[in-house]
Amino acid sequence: MTIQFEYLSNKIKLFAFRLIFLLFILFIILMYHHAFPCQLCFNTIIEEPFKQIIPWIGKHIFQFSYEINVFPNSRVDTPYDYIKLLIIIFIAIIGSTIWIIYYPEQANNAKLNYWLFTTIRYYVALMMIHYGLLKVFELQFPYPDLITLSETYGESSPIQLTWAFLGYSKGYNCFIGFCELASFLLFFRQTMTIGAIITLITLLNVLAVNYFYDVSVKILSSTLFIMTLFLIIKDSKQLWLFFFINKSAKLSMQKAIEVKSKLDQCIKIIIKCLIVSLSLLYSLYYNWKLREQLNERALIYKQIEGIYKVDKFIFEGDTLLPNISNLNRWNKFIIVKEGVAKVTYMNDSAAYFRINLNLINKSIEFEKNSINLKFILNYNLINTKLHLYGDISEKSYSILLTQTPLNNKLKPMRFHWVNPTSYFPK
Repeated sequence: MTIQFEYLSNKIKLFAFRLIFLLFILFIILMYHHAFPCQLCFNTIIEEPFKQIIPWIGKHIFQFSYEINVFPNSRVDTPYDYIKLLIIIFIAIIGSTIWIIYYPEQANNAKLNYWLFTTIRYYVALMMIHYGLLKVFELQFPYPDLITLSETYGESSPIQLTWAFLGYSKGYNCFIGFCELASFLLFFRQTMTIGAIITLITLLNVLAVNYFYDVSVKILSSTLFIMTLFLIIKDSKQLWLFFFINKSAKLSMQKAIEVKSKLDQCIKIIIKCLIVSLSLLYSLYYNWKLREQLNERALIYKQIEGIYKVDKFIFEGDTLLPNISNLNRWNKFIIVKEGVAKVTYMNDSAAYFRINLNLINKSIEFEKNSINLKFILNYNLINTKLHLYGDISEKSYSILLTQTPLNNKLKPMRFHWVNPTSYFPK
């Protein structure tokens, strides 16, 4: 009886290991690979079948009442992402079941364990470094724009409130960025445990923000947390003895795969250096180019960026008075350097548009994908006076606006050891 129970226990452990192996490997290959140089190749080859399969599953199996939009690698927890995750789990369960039926023995388990740990170490490190650089370059959490600064707290969604809070402080951006960059320690077996502990604490903070402020990157952040926890589990007993029992403990180090010759050892080191260096250079290049593009865009939009009050609104030759009954009349127009515009109507409702500014033709292209709306308005800007004119849905518009200053108390402030007055008005 004892022998049978031990045999069954070993089979369950073997099945669990192979299931975890397939789950993590499939997730890394199929879900999010934007931190790697081969991103475009992966997107083209791997994503194409999913773009056909996932909408079909949503319609015929889950019977969703809406069409599933295809957002491959969007990292925003869409139905597309969750169905893709379910497909990965299904494949992993079927694969591990077939694996244990045809190969019931633990052959090469040590090698699989080595490659699994190594792959997870590199994947978590590269993903965290990618996000860390985004924060250091102030790309993920930029300083609040004019739209955000002109809105009240009550108009903000939880994610907008979070982005404004994190983006306000350059110092805090760098702090959390460098905490994520500390995952560089995961590249080395000698520093893997301390790197995993720092990364786990950092990811716990990320998870708290994502969960409690409803930030839509829960799948990726949760998986990175689970992967990092997996790296620490093997030393959990020693860490418990050291931190909670106050006893000396020796951490185990991941054993390197054995190589037969010095040439093989050199090849192994070269491959490791190439993977790490290429991925890091790619991430640095990506962030640098993105920063340059944003700076170029800011220069283009600088002359027209601002908050504008509508002085006169002419629709189809008729001047609409500024009262609530004229629902189509604009009340306020805000344009920001990120290429976004906000239109506020007389009943305080608002519409947001992606815009493209053409300095040569003196025109602004407005686009709102959610309602498939696109139109172009010409503009004239003289000092603080802006004139927009053109057709929207075959209706003529002529809008005269005046730029107004922003009463902004949320200005960058120096660090103070001593504050002579309170920041709180009450």
